[in-house]
Amino acid sequence: MLGASGDESSDPETAQGDGEAPGHQEAGHASPQNGMSAALQILGTLLTKAVADQGATLGATPEQAGAAWAQQHISVRVDDTPAGTPGQWLAKLDTLLDVLRDWGYSPELRGTEDGKSAEVRLHGCPFDTLAAENPDVVCGVHLGLLSGALAVLGEPGTRVSLDPFIAPRLCRARFLHVAPEQEAVEPPQRP
Repeated sequence: MLGASGDESSDPETAQGDGEAPGHQEAGHASPQNGMSAALQILGTLLTKAVADQGATLGATPEQAGAAWAQQHISVRVDDTPAGTPGQWLAKLDTLLDVLRDWGYSPELRGTEDGKSAEVRLHGCPFDTLAAENPDVVCGVHLGLLSGALAVLGEPGTRVSLDPFIAPRLCRARFLHVAPEQEAVEPPQRP
């Protein structure tokens, strides 16, 4: 099954002992605000505040930390060759949706333009309470998780942007496929 670390534990609290991201939820578990213990919620709040207060002195941005975590913990068995056709790229986005479901989101893929761009609506963010308090940190980590997951899927050049809280408990991620030959000419920029 697609997943972040391969941990088979069904208890979200014990599943975090091996480097899992705080608040990581396997598919079918309650969201952190409904199921996370008070101690984990406090710890998440304190860590998020510490990252927000320390800023660049930590050595990595929240986005870089999220990307690194995703690249180290996603165990997906797919061809990691960059997509050569719109259909191949959309198939990789479908795999990303499975990963997002494993992480506790309810993702919804929206229309694409010529198979080169896509929008995913992220319902039920498992970190929405922390994100509301420190969006630069939490949403930065989420942006990194998305780009890191796509790197694992063989699409490191995909441009990713995140629009937090477009509605209550709803964020929007936008993806623009950059063909490998375009990457060499024009490096991807983060919006």
